[in-house]
Amino acid sequence: MGSHAVLSFSLTSLTANLALKFMIPSVFIRQALASDSPSIIRLDALSNPYPWGEALVVDALQTRRNWVIESVSESVNASANSPADNVLGWLTASAIFDQSELELIVIDSAVRRQGLARKLMIVWLEAAAQQGACELLLEVRESNIGAISLYESLGFELVGRRKNYYQIEKKGQIEQGHEAACLFTLKNERLNSILIRRVIMSKVLVPIANGNEDIETITIIDVLRRGGLTVTVASVHESKHIVAAHGSKLEADVLLTDVADQMFDAIVLPGGMPGAEHLRDCALLIDMLEKHDIQDTLLAAICASPAVVFGTHGFLVDKQATCYPGFESGLSGAEYIANEPVVMDGNILTGKGPAAAMVFSLTVLGNLKGYETAQSVADGLLC
Repeated sequence: MGSHAVLSFSLTSLTANLALKFMIPSVFIRQALASDSPSIIRLDALSNPYPWGEALVVDALQTRRNWVIESVSESVNASANSPADNVLGWLTASAIFDQSELELIVIDSAVRRQGLARKLMIVWLEAAAQQGACELLLEVRESNIGAISLYESLGFELVGRRKNYYQIEKKGQIEQGHEAACLFTLKNERLNSILIRRVIMSKVLVPIANGNEDIETITIIDVLRRGGLTVTVASVHESKHIVAAHGSKLEADVLLTDVADQMFDAIVLPGGMPGAEHLRDCALLIDMLEKHDIQDTLLAAICASPAVVFGTHGFLVDKQATCYPGFESGLSGAEYIANEPVVMDGNILTGKGPAAAMVFSLTVLGNLKGYETAQSVADGLLC
């Protein structure tokens, strides 16, 4: 809980003159080296339910394309003498003629559900496209619903199943032929369209309702757009016209029903009452949140919404979170962090209230576009 590596820096609050922080995952991806083998072997042994073992790992590093995702936080390093111990994930893929096949992707079990697998996958997609691959292939256990959701969100299509292909483990015994392999493919035309869409701009959904907090709603939308994100403001009501908690009149871009079948890079909820209750009671929004949560998409909420929306619908179990004081009893299953304006745990970001709206929005921006973009926007706002 809350063990992810982050890079924090100070931001002066214009309203309360407090030192606030916004958190950007401090990781980077590079090609794996032969010297990474001890770290990757440990990662494979500890975090892969069906480890490859030393021989296969070494062979993969010699014969396939490999990438690792590392933390640059000193707190994650096992020791100063073991620079490779901060490897959090590994992806290995083969390349034959105009095809590239994912052989294995493994993420440290302590930092899963933070979007690291997605980052590695995108690097592989980009590298394969640059090498002229016409088709990407992978197979996955039928029971691995999270991985299947990730692959489908990246454009892979199910093309077949191999019955009784994978071993499964029961009570320490390996039994053959109890689980099917799902075969997925991503072909050139679809691959290029996905990469072009990602390069152009990340997409963020901001659902709004009557009674949402004025400052939070406007700040979220403005900061994210300043940072170059495509922000879709969607009303959960039958009208695009919204009246915020303190009387500000807003007009949404669309109705939520208009974008219900779309996938976004983040969903960000403003708070305020009774706006948070309207968001909570929108079955379509909750369905979208659940679908995005499965894929480790960034889900963010501020003020009353962490408790009223996320807490009510079970998004905070075993997480650390914050919210507007007085709503903390609604953070069901979470550890309440009272003294932080923003708290990030896995793919869930929560913010305290209106005074934290700026740092909350910059945190969302930084997680989607990186530290440099968030810092540039902060500097332009004189934060």
